[in-house]
Amino acid sequence: MTERIYLFNGKDLNNWLDINGNTPEWEIGEDGAMTVNKHNIYTKETFGDAHIHVEFWLPDLPHTEDRNTRVNSGVFVHG
Repeated sequence: MTERIYLFNGKDLNNWLDINGNTPEWEIGEDGAMTVNKHNIYTKETFGDAHIHVEFWLPDLPHTEDRNTRVNSGVFVHG
């Protein structure tokens, strides 16, 4: 059986780094969801082949010139 690695526990960002190699400044809500607070984040651990399960909620915000203010820009896989 393949080992499961959970990167987010709903409580902290201990397995993540920001683009400068620091602890991300993203927020963790009472509901256990992480909320983007500038910049991309990356896992501390690197991986080869993987089966990835990601869940995120995208609010229905009005369209603006800056598309990044509207929704999450996605998930980068393998760099």
